[in-house]
Order: sequence, then structure tokens, then C-alpha cells
Amino acid sequence: NPEGQQCMIENSNCLDRAVNVHGALEWRKPYFRAAMKQLEDRLDMGDMIALLAALSKAGGECLGRKRFAFNTVVALLNPEVEEEDADALNGKSPEDIEEDNA
Repeated sequence: NPEGQQCMIENSNCLDRAVNVHGALEWRKPYFRAAMKQLEDRLDMGDMIALLAALSKAGGECLGRKRFAFNTVVALLNPEVEEEDADALNGKSPEDIEEDNA
């Protein structure tokens, strides 16, 4: 970005709002930082911009929305976890899941 240019969403600075999310996370802060660092390497620029826009939106809302944003960031690191959780809720054992994946 050129010097002095700011990214704004809903008349608020995106970076300030993302920092608001981080500030609300309490013990989750180190996990959030680590996840964001990994996602920086894994996501393409368009996906990263979408993620930052979502964080910006959450940064201007309630604590629940900020925590939901945190959960979303962490879930992006391992999308297979959601599928495994869904399988476990549907009564599949880890052995059944391994057989399905074989």
C-alpha cells in the first residue's frame, strides 16, 4: 500500500478492527497470532483479503462475533477437522473414518 493509504470498511480502519478482535481474545491471543501467521503463507491474496474483511467486520461487533472469527481462523488451518467432528457426531468411530478414507 502507498504510504498513508488506509483500508476502510464501513467507515472504520480494517487494521484497527482486526486488532480489536485480537484484543478481545484473552488466552486465545497466541493461537490467533500463530494461525494468522500460518494462513499468511497458505492463503492466496484474494482469500487473505476476504479473511481480513471478515475480521474487520467482527472487530466492530460483540465479543461473540470476535470469538466466532477466531474459531473461523483456526478452522481454516485444518478443514478436515470439521468433517471428522461431523462424522463423530453421526456415530462413526475413528476406525470407520479410516476405512472410508482408504
